Amino acid sequence: MQAFDFTEKVAIVTGGGGGIGRAASITLSENGAKVVVVDLSEEAGMLTVNEIKEKGGEAKFVKADVTKEDDIKTYVQKTIDSYGKIDIFLNNAGWEGKIMPLVDYPTEVFDQLMSINVRGIFLGLKHVLPHMIEQKSGAVVNTASGAGLLATPNMVALPVNMRFLESRKQLVSKLLPMVSG
Repeated sequence: MQAFDFTEKVAIVTGGGGGIGRAASITLSENGAKVVVVDLSEEAGMLTVNEIKEKGGEAKFVKADVTKEDDIKTYVQKTIDSYGKIDIFLNNAGWEGKIMPLVDYPTEVFDQLMSINVRGIFLGLKHVLPHMIEQKSGAVVNTASGAGLLATPNMVALPVNMRFLESRKQLVSKLLPMVSG
């Protein structure tokens, strides 16, 4: 028995090649969704897609770097071209960065982490939400690490990311009435 019925729903899952994204992609498919698996690693993304297909589900893979706006536009457009809509957006791609003291933290690593975890979320929302607003339906889930809830000496950037995510959650919750409305 299915816990949820996502029959005929279309889901995009960023970071779908591993961890939470992979598990969510498989679970969404097992509950009827057509899944677009987005990942930087083609090998990891295709493993997820192949497992979904082996279990009788429908999935496509799109290689994308969530820090590049053209890549975001591509996975959104490929989803629309293939399925005509986006019902579920699991904005999951992320990176914890290096674990080290702030005074030793390389600025370029901090910039990369912020680009993946903040810019990637922003760009995903920027390009997915217009489709949901137009179709007057949709659900967005932005995942985050619990490690970012408390500042710890060697987890420099995650608390900043979590505060950004919290503000995006508030923004999306204000936009979703327009979607369902």
